[in-house]
Order: sequence, then structure tokens, then C-alpha cells
Amino acid sequence: MSVRTLLLVEDNLADVLLMREVLADVAPDVHLDVVRDGADALLQLREGRVPDLVLLDVNMPRVTGLQVLEALRADPAFTSARVVVWSTSGAPMDVRAAQERGAQTYVEKPATYDGLRLLIAGLVAGEGVESPS
Repeated sequence: MSVRTLLLVEDNLADVLLMREVLADVAPDVHLDVVRDGADALLQLREGRVPDLVLLDVNMPRVTGLQVLEALRADPAFTSARVVVWSTSGAPMDVRAAQERGAQTYVEKPATYDGLRLLIAGLVAGEGVESPS
């Protein structure tokens, strides 16, 4: 399934700006919504604005990405939502925690523009890709 709408849950402004640039480059037709923390993500999702893909940062203020994931998977309306967790951490315990909570995929944030470009191109095409670093 290709992605038409993407919800980016990210508190790092630099990552948000980079995502906007990458999407404009690889998938200009994808509508991007951005929320800066997990509490706002849950509010938006519960208001009925469910995107094709949620790209969820782990470490955020107020409500963490893992807490958002737990809440989504506990709600029957969101059990099938496509959620990709992304983080600067590739620690096995972080990956396992996301998988145990129902993340479809866990990826490390790419360190380069080209890496992010490849990752996002794969995700919006509906591919389960691993993060290029």
C-alpha cells in the first residue's frame, strides 16, 4: 500500500525540516502532518485523522513514542494502523521494546540525507525497509 498521508511525531525541529525536504524530493504528493509530542499525536489520531503511516519518534516530551504505540495497539480502532518507530538508538532493548508494543518496523534515523531519502522512498511506497545509515 502506498502512502498518501503521513503523520510525523517528532520533537526535533531539524528532523522535521529535513523530513519536509525529503518528502518534497521523493514523494511530493504525500500529505505530511507533524505533531511535536506523543500527547498531541494521540489527540489528533483520536479526532479521527488517521494517516496511512505514522512515523513515531521514541524519545519525546510528555508522552513517549512507546507510550503512544501502547495506546494505539490497545485501542481497537488503531490495532491495524501502520506504525514505524524511528530513533537515533539502535540498541537491541529499544528495538525489542518497540516490537513488543506492536511497531510494524523499527528503524534508526539515517545519518545522511541520501539515507533518509532511501528510507522514506521505501516507506511511502509501502515497503518494509531497513534503515540505511
